Amino acid sequence: MTPKWKKGVKYAVTGLAAVLLAAGGGFWIYAQDYYRADAAARQVLAEPQGKVEALEKMWVFRPDPEQTGRERDGGSPGSPGSSRNLGNPRSSESPSSLESPGSPGLIFYPGGKVEAAAYAPLLQKLAQHGITCVLMEMPFNLAVLDANAADRAFAQLPQVKRWYIGGHSLGGAMAGSYAGAHADKLEGLILLGAYSAAALPEDLPTLAIYGSEDRVLDRSKLPVSPNTLLEIAGGNHAYFGDYGEQKGDGTAAISREEQQRQTAEAIVKFMTDDHER
Repeated sequence: MTPKWKKGVKYAVTGLAAVLLAAGGGFWIYAQDYYRADAAARQVLAEPQGKVEALEKMWVFRPDPEQTGRERDGGSPGSPGSSRNLGNPRSSESPSSLESPGSPGLIFYPGGKVEAAAYAPLLQKLAQHGITCVLMEMPFNLAVLDANAADRAFAQLPQVKRWYIGGHSLGGAMAGSYAGAHADKLEGLILLGAYSAAALPEDLPTLAIYGSEDRVLDRSKLPVSPNTLLEIAGGNHAYFGDYGEQKGDGTAAISREEQQRQTAEAIVKFMTDDHER
């Protein structure tokens, strides 16, 4: 190897290292510019006497067994007594002791560049209706970097026998991608301000919810069947979570709380009707 050739190799290696370093730095800057969860949403996860358990890269929102029992016996969701404690996060109780055998589960992928905690209030509402909800933590807040995150929920919560998967925005697209490849593990798919990134089996029940004022979602890519679509009048893209306003979104004509109330109601109905069919 001649000195001139060695010098050329050295320059090439140095140049490549510089490009990789710049690309890595650029991605780091991009990933750190994300939507933070509101204080109220963080509090749902931090509440020491709540029904939220932190597991590996995910949080589990557990339904109240008394509440679930009332619903099986014909009681109404949200009736008095639904706030009984199930212990602190990272409870020493075994997970199987905390779910009703018939309780369905929902694995939820957060939106792109949105802190996962922002969806805690919505999932808390669903847990109050007897649904075990699993909020996945994504690397750099991007579900596209861990599209198979749902596998962790299956592995750590084997007592849940009926699973749905869903997500918001990019998280919904990746949840759809997972559903397309693993439909045999799922009862259905729930998309919030999102469309699936993959083709879905025709027999997979799917619910797509979006706000009439959503200016982020490309509605032309939503499922075509009217039975799978629900438009929330006055809702927008960001109000499915608690992370403030989103750039490029429309102005909501209803409150964040109202949009999430209607969303939770529709999801509960979808999962209940699907199970009864």
